[in-house]
Amino acid sequence: MLVDKYYKNENDDKISDIDRVIGGYIKAIGQENCDAAVLNDLRDEVSLYLGSQARFAISWYPFSKDAVVLEIGGDFGNIAGELCDRAARVVIAEESLFRAEMICERYKDRGNLEVYAGDVFDMEFPCTFDYIVILGFTDKIGNHTTAAGLYVKAFEHLKNLLKPDGRILLADENLYGLSVCQQGDGSLNPWCHVRKFSKAQITSLLNKAGLGYVKFYYPLPDYKLVGRVYTDEAAPTASEWNALVNYACEDVNFLSCNMDLLSELTDNGLFPVFAPYFFAEAGKEDNLAGLKKANGLFDETYEFPLLGFNWREGGYPSLTDAVKDYRRKAVGRERAIAAISKTDQDHEVLEKVLAVELDLLRKLKQVCDENGLTLFAMYGTLLGAVRRAGIVTGDDDIDVALSREDFNKLLALKDAFQGEYFLQTPAGDECFYGGYLKLRNTNTTALHPQNWWVNCCEGISIDIFPLDSGFSDAGKEKRKRLKIKHLQRFLYAKAYGYFPNFRDMKLLKWKAYKYMGKLFTREQLAQQLELALSETDGKESSPFGIYAHYLQEGREPQIFDRKGFDEIIKLSYEGMELEAPAGWDGILRKCYGDNYIDSLPWYESKRRHGFYDTELPYQSYKPHFRGLFRPEPAAGQQVVLFGDEALFESYFKRYGEKHVPGGIVSLSNYGKKKSFHGIPVQKWDEYIKVMPDPAQIYPVICSFDLRGAIAWMKAAGMDNYYVYLHNREWVLLANYTFAMREFD
Repeated sequence: MLVDKYYKNENDDKISDIDRVIGGYIKAIGQENCDAAVLNDLRDEVSLYLGSQARFAISWYPFSKDAVVLEIGGDFGNIAGELCDRAARVVIAEESLFRAEMICERYKDRGNLEVYAGDVFDMEFPCTFDYIVILGFTDKIGNHTTAAGLYVKAFEHLKNLLKPDGRILLADENLYGLSVCQQGDGSLNPWCHVRKFSKAQITSLLNKAGLGYVKFYYPLPDYKLVGRVYTDEAAPTASEWNALVNYACEDVNFLSCNMDLLSELTDNGLFPVFAPYFFAEAGKEDNLAGLKKANGLFDETYEFPLLGFNWREGGYPSLTDAVKDYRRKAVGRERAIAAISKTDQDHEVLEKVLAVELDLLRKLKQVCDENGLTLFAMYGTLLGAVRRAGIVTGDDDIDVALSREDFNKLLALKDAFQGEYFLQTPAGDECFYGGYLKLRNTNTTALHPQNWWVNCCEGISIDIFPLDSGFSDAGKEKRKRLKIKHLQRFLYAKAYGYFPNFRDMKLLKWKAYKYMGKLFTREQLAQQLELALSETDGKESSPFGIYAHYLQEGREPQIFDRKGFDEIIKLSYEGMELEAPAGWDGILRKCYGDNYIDSLPWYESKRRHGFYDTELPYQSYKPHFRGLFRPEPAAGQQVVLFGDEALFESYFKRYGEKHVPGGIVSLSNYGKKKSFHGIPVQKWDEYIKVMPDPAQIYPVICSFDLRGAIAWMKAAGMDNYYVYLHNREWVLLANYTFAMREFD
């Protein structure tokens, strides 16, 4: 039940992008267990607000079964399910109306939950409480201020909401916790995070508010994700502390850097002062829980790994050597964790795509080795070989390069690729990629909007670039690049002349290339481009690199230091050895900057190099994507829209007058509209029961989650589906939720 009469901030409740995504997950999943979202989206916020592990923040505390509990700041119901299981009645006071609504949506089947929207200090409740819970209290009742008077006043107000024997439960970071005191070099910084409180300060504030009895608990590794809980009577050992908390200073474990300090803190009973987090229990009477130690995620049988605390006993000459040995042993575990890390919604498909790409790389390497050709790892593949001896986490592309001489030899070996292997060349297919090659698997799918209406091979592929030299004379080099640019544009116009404009070319320029290009065959233009790419004066001082990228306005070829290729080394890559230039550091700095070794953050808008399927060939998809109303629906066929309500209106704006649908079916469980333009909206479960013969339907998918919608169509026998795309580029998104937000 939602109570919103105390909500006064209608104009201030701005919904952040991540809140919208989390709300979307709650609606889409339709139940309080939202672990399915965490499997697909590993952002910290999603894991914190929707993961079932959040329940451990409070599961260890001994609530009385008939308790009435007030939680202040419920977020998205992180611990609401646990509270409802443990108490007779639960009230949540959430400042954000949107979050309050999402809590109600998530826990709609709970009969003992009430959610109030607004400021808790404006609210009147019909009862008093046995417990008031505030996780992250400096944020939820103090807005991160350190003004003592404000907190005393707040605690006095909350004390009046308690029953005589009631208790307030608070959790937050410790002002003097090691996690907030460390500086980048591992030394302590006592002035960091001054908007937090120490144990002594929070005790004083509670006492001044009339809560004379206070007990502290110390959850590790965090009060939001509790592995074990310690107290003044039962502190962790140094090794437990180290294993449960993961701090980092630069690239060295912070606790290992300060091993002697940690040992002294625990040995001298100072752990409570410097514990990273605390959980305080406060009341008016001496009836606080008698816990000395509690388990959350880790019970007593859990064996903690050690990191360097016994390095002298282990025979290591120094702690540094102990840490290096630990890391060496941990590499396999880290690789295994990275391999199963589910950071994108297409992760299951991506794992299969990478297997296909690695097979293509092995085939290419086999042909090159058999013919004495040197195959260099390049771009992201070189980065992956250097950083982790394999594919960079989240990448979907393999790039290699050959010298111009070896590249031309490979062109002559295209017949060495038989069966599912196809070497795609500028002259050999209707598509075009600037002057480089692709090795494709013809039994798979990697559709790209650029090739929407051409009959080219669109199987999963890897990229093969030529390494070319230029001219030391600036004038000749400029003319070379200009010639390459013109020939590339002629070939693009030859392949994609159906587009009204293309990339950086305006209408008139694009038309000129289209019509002038008709004077030449594709083979003639491809041959001229190959000659232009390979033109050079042969001097050591001439530019050297990859010219075969599309040279749009302002873009130059990727030029490297020629000396970096003077020596060749071997680098491991997913179980095979690839050649790499000894000057790989300069190449990676040129391509990715000085911090190339650092992993990039996860981002929802990530795009792939195609719409993938490893089980079906591209021919089985292309008619469905490019063929909307080509052909027109047959006599007696009824157009039916399937998908998301947000896109139905988009369809009507484009096709609604000419192709009025006879039915609309929502594939979402949280749709609210009952009709569009007078046409009723049916739920999938309802429609499937009365669905006519699939041959009588012209199914049009209008969905953000294309892959999921296509699976539903096929399962229902509607193999003749067509796809409506509000934006063709959306088919390349790794996370369709980004399209949802972009559309909004």
